[in-house]
Amino acid sequence: MSLRAWCLILISSLFIACSNQDNTILHDTRGQQVTAAQLKHHWVIINYWAPWCEACMEEVPELNRFYKGIQNSQQVVMYGVDFDHDPGDQLTEVVKQVHIDYPVLVEDPSEAWGLQSLTVVPTTFIINPQGKVVKMISGAVSEQSLLNLLQELQSQA
Repeated sequence: MSLRAWCLILISSLFIACSNQDNTILHDTRGQQVTAAQLKHHWVIINYWAPWCEACMEEVPELNRFYKGIQNSQQVVMYGVDFDHDPGDQLTEVVKQVHIDYPVLVEDPSEAWGLQSLTVVPTTFIINPQGKVVKMISGAVSEQSLLNLLQELQSQA
């Protein structure tokens, strides 16, 4: 096979892989579907948490306030992800028990969004409108620190 044919196959494979990545269907505990492709042109906040993590539980009210402030935004979306990957109904119950008001994804979006493996929770990722992870924050965040960081990142874009 010629070098040109190999290059065409490689480019086609990469295009198909990227297209499939954009079409990965995720679900939240509210029954909504989301794909990476739907979130293009948005700033995406992904927060990994666990119910046994004290810092995670302390940041939930801060994240709830942040979500309330961006809830009607056309530019910013936010999702929580349970580090323990509890199954559907169990996850929904945990979300209610810990009073999370923002959408929580049932599936782990790390592959769909190319997120780095986690070693600590809470961890928050900020993904720019082009789908690139531009910030990873290990440890708890506050409403104000997220707002400030997002404003800074948006001004640099």
